[in-house]
Amino acid sequence: MLSEEEFHGLEAGIVLQAYLPDALPALERLIGFAQRRQAAGGAGIKVRLVKGAYWDAEIKRAQVDGFADFPVYTRKVHTDVAYIACARRLLAAPDAIFPQFATHNAQTLATIYMMADPASYIRGQYEFQCLHGMGEALYEEVVGPERLDRPCRI
Repeated sequence: MLSEEEFHGLEAGIVLQAYLPDALPALERLIGFAQRRQAAGGAGIKVRLVKGAYWDAEIKRAQVDGFADFPVYTRKVHTDVAYIACARRLLAAPDAIFPQFATHNAQTLATIYMMADPASYIRGQYEFQCLHGMGEALYEEVVGPERLDRPCRI
């Protein structure tokens, strides 16, 4: 639908959950689609990267349904690595993707900040996001010209 000409001007966004083992391959397909869409005259796509919001429910459903394996990473460190791999790929596709990094983890935020090369930062290159009520203390150190001067959407 988004590839149809009548929707080229439509601003579109998607949420990608890094705790899914196929997150990076899905992101590669999404970037390819966004590049094709933009080459055809369409707008780029916003991608909100999250670690994963429904881990407990996904694990429980797999157990109740008797699946042989789980549909999500079962170790947090794997999700953390997947998140950073996806973040790196998002930052490498500025022609078609606007990255939105949803995290309240200081290490993850610092890693993205450094990966994005703070010396060559251009406003509008990416943004951070946090859930209302989570991460406010962290983002007080990020937002504003006297801090890291990066945007954060709540």
